[in-house]
Amino acid sequence: MKILGVAIKTLREMRREPLVASIAFGFPLVLLLIYHFSFGKPPGGMSALLTVQIVNMDRAAPDPAPARQLIEAVRAERFEGAPTFTVVVGRDAAAARIALSEHKAAAMLWIPSGFGARVAAQSRRRLEPGRDSIPEVMIFGDATSDMYEFARALLDDLVRREVRRQTGRPNPMPLHLSFIK
Repeated sequence: MKILGVAIKTLREMRREPLVASIAFGFPLVLLLIYHFSFGKPPGGMSALLTVQIVNMDRAAPDPAPARQLIEAVRAERFEGAPTFTVVVGRDAAAARIALSEHKAAAMLWIPSGFGARVAAQSRRRLEPGRDSIPEVMIFGDATSDMYEFARALLDDLVRREVRRQTGRPNPMPLHLSFIK
């Protein structure tokens, strides 16, 4: 019953003092508008926020198709019907690191030389110690950035799915994370 009494008292005060009513109902509406314009859906979808620099060092390998397929999988990834990532592909790691440090990219996906050969060896299910190893990629980014953490989580899952698809093996693929300073 005390709650009902407090509610009736507050309603009487609001009727006598219109300023109290405007603060009680107006302030939350103003905050909703601020939150909507601050954190609402960006005009270009998620890809406007999540730019991924892909450094592909596997272009001259005997079989660069796995690296190309991985890049296409990143490009094809969708969230709510729109592209998840804006993808920038190159071979210049220095330029990609600069984009990361200037917060022009959320993450950098490094595809090392020999990635295609490792994927092919995995798919043949013949790994020779010392010569072949499991396919690896590296994701770099700023650990203090929320966009990096979000992009890293999405990329981690995407890369693992794609390598499993290409190799036909369910074994988990190691993923190396490095943080910029």
